[in-house]
Amino acid sequence: MEFSCCEKTLISVEKAMALGPEGPLMEEFWDDVRDVTVHRWKSFGTTGALSAVFEPIFELLKNPISAVLILIILGGSFYILSQVVSSMFGVNEFVYEYGY
Repeated sequence: MEFSCCEKTLISVEKAMALGPEGPLMEEFWDDVRDVTVHRWKSFGTTGALSAVFEPIFELLKNPISAVLILIILGGSFYILSQVVSSMFGVNEFVYEYGY
C-alpha cells in the first residue's frame, strides 16, 4: 500500500498527538487513575478498615481522663507538625544568631 506525502504526514501527526500531553492516551491514563483511586476509597471504607482504626479511639473517649490525654496528644501532634511544615517552607520568622 502506497501513501502520499500528505497521508504520511497526517499519520505521523496523529501518532505524535496520541503520545503528547493532550492526546487520547493521557486522557485514558487520567481516567484510569481516577477510577483506581475511587475504587480504593470505596473498598477501604466498606471493608471496615475505618471502623477498625477509629473504634478503639472512640472507646477511649468514653473515659474522661483518656479523652483529655487523647486531645492533648492530638493537639500536640498538630502543633509539632505545623511547626515542622512552617520551618520547611520558611514561613516562620526564626533567625539563628551566632553568639560570637
